[in-house]
Amino acid sequence: MTKALRNAITVSGMVTIGAAHVPAQTSRLVLTVDVANYAEIQRPTLASAEREASRSYAAIGIEVQWLYPAPTDLGRADATVLLLTREMGGRKIAREQLGEAVLGQAHKPSARAHIYWHRVQATADRYALAQSDVLGYAVAHELGHLLLPEYSHAPTGIMRAGFDPDNSLGLRFTELQGAQLRKRLKPR
Repeated sequence: MTKALRNAITVSGMVTIGAAHVPAQTSRLVLTVDVANYAEIQRPTLASAEREASRSYAAIGIEVQWLYPAPTDLGRADATVLLLTREMGGRKIAREQLGEAVLGQAHKPSARAHIYWHRVQATADRYALAQSDVLGYAVAHELGHLLLPEYSHAPTGIMRAGFDPDNSLGLRFTELQGAQLRKRLKPR
């Protein structure tokens, strides 16, 4: 970019993008997420789910970087998402006696979000929704649990308890949750 062009689009610390004005940033907030795809979800479905989950975080000024390390390298990112097979998920669900509507579970001490792929599929099929949309919702919601304070369910938004096909997709974090999430991440 030429100096003249850079000067033309930067005015008083604001970057003009079309008609919108966005505060200029010298650093950015990035959430790195390791993904362990044990369920072997097809790449197009997974990519679409990542875009859906990323939108929820982008709306509050956080960029999500999705990483696919070797299994021995998991845990180096800010959070890890484990996409579990029916067998893996079934054992965990039975052991923890989880209700039938639970699509995922966050474990704060290990910074791991467990997503029960067979339940995501069943929920998507039950409500005639795209599996990637329901997966994106579940991932964004469980990552929220990892980063927000304990008992972070809210009456509205993406952190609402329970999946509601009429009110869960495309949801965002509340203003307070956005501030809490931004505070948890270090600028990069």
